[in-house]
Amino acid sequence: MNIADELIAQPVHERESAVIHYLVKAFQPVLFMDDNDEMPMDISIFELGVSSLSAQKLMQQIEDDLGFRIDTTELYNNPTISKLSGHVYSALFDSAINHDDRASQIENRSMVDELLSKL
Repeated sequence: MNIADELIAQPVHERESAVIHYLVKAFQPVLFMDDNDEMPMDISIFELGVSSLSAQKLMQQIEDDLGFRIDTTELYNNPTISKLSGHVYSALFDSAINHDDRASQIENRSMVDELLSKL
């Protein structure tokens, strides 16, 4: 299961925080932060020290992880974790794919795998 599937499989009430958590984890190494550091949610990542080159590389990693393209202008137009998470959330959950059906398929696949492993 890839990261996008893991996010989609989250209960609806936990999806937004899961997207934020994913983005925080993605940005921490670039900002030389660890789990003990609090990520500022509403301060521009560029003010925090992310270079444009690092931002490009990070967007590529996020695209690879989530399986869809994020226009670089989105990062420059939404340079905070808070705003970027809203864009990522919309791209994941407002897509043409019915995410509830996809999450059900993932859950059903997991149950089938579990049952088959018991045979």
